Amino acid sequence: MLLFTENGRTYSFQEIVGWLKEAGFYDLTRMDLTFPRAIYVLTGRK
Repeated sequence: MLLFTENGRTYSFQEIVGWLKEAGFYDLTRMDLTFPRAIYVLTGRK
């Protein structure tokens, strides 16, 4: 999973999970959705 920004920087799944954990989120789950191209949704609780 990558997150793209306007400046062209990409962030990995592990980086995003790290930010969310630092912000107090837990029970993080990655859902893989099947569409014409791969889409992933990350959910969590706070």
